[in-house]
Amino acid sequence: MAAPPANESTKGVLEEDMEQTRKAWNDNPDGQEESAIQDAARPPGSAIPFHRLAPLLPVVSARILKASPEELDEIICLSLQEIFKVLGLERGVLLEVSQDLCKVVISYAWSGSGVEPVSSAINLAQTHPWTYNQLVVLGQAVIKYGVDSMPPNAVLDRQAFVHYGARSALAIPLFIGKRVRHIIAVHSIRTACVWPETFISSLRLLGEIFIGALARRDTLRSLQVNQARLDIAVESSGVALWEIDLASGHIWATDNTKELFYFQQDDIITVSLFLEKVHPEDRTLITDAIS
Repeated sequence: MAAPPANESTKGVLEEDMEQTRKAWNDNPDGQEESAIQDAARPPGSAIPFHRLAPLLPVVSARILKASPEELDEIICLSLQEIFKVLGLERGVLLEVSQDLCKVVISYAWSGSGVEPVSSAINLAQTHPWTYNQLVVLGQAVIKYGVDSMPPNAVLDRQAFVHYGARSALAIPLFIGKRVRHIIAVHSIRTACVWPETFISSLRLLGEIFIGALARRDTLRSLQVNQARLDIAVESSGVALWEIDLASGHIWATDNTKELFYFQQDDIITVSLFLEKVHPEDRTLITDAIS
């Protein structure tokens, strides 16, 4: 998924983050000489400022936490774009591994100006079988400094490396539980580089921030679907359900329950309000049950 045009609400979130991003870099003694988000490309042959990633992680994390489920895809794309532009890395992707492990496809991607993007139609399991085995089967990071970083029999992987013009590449498996569910990968095209351990750790953490947010959104959507199904079942059966939160004294109730006890649909129901609707002779039974 290429970075989409930012809508007005997302622009507001990003602009609000800009000052935090500048401060994160200015707090880094090695990063005071440059501004935060910049369009200027890293000069050919210059060193990649790997140290710039770690101070940005809290900013990205805060941005992700503030994003609504509807904004999340856009925020991830824009974060990839901003971070990799500043680092001077010409290509970055976040991939998703299918449940059966047979497909590894791109979920989010960014490529610099004039750089060929990786096709969203590729399946890493088929186009990069050696890399797939290292990442998904063995759960190991893959570091490439040229075709000779791969064994001679990794024919398809070597061909793809040459095709996409990378001089150095890094791919990191991201786990949910004991399984690899996502992969974050970057390419340096103009400069051959050695990936520092500190950068590898920071890039892994960046990927975990992204997939943690995606997992939370998936959970929320599943809960919403289950709630919708429950609402349909309750509505069709006419059952009246309610539940007391003993800590707050608030009562959750279905629409049927609210109608039965003459509450408005948007009423906030407390135990005391509920007891007012109960026949006086039955109130003791309820208070004894919940005390």
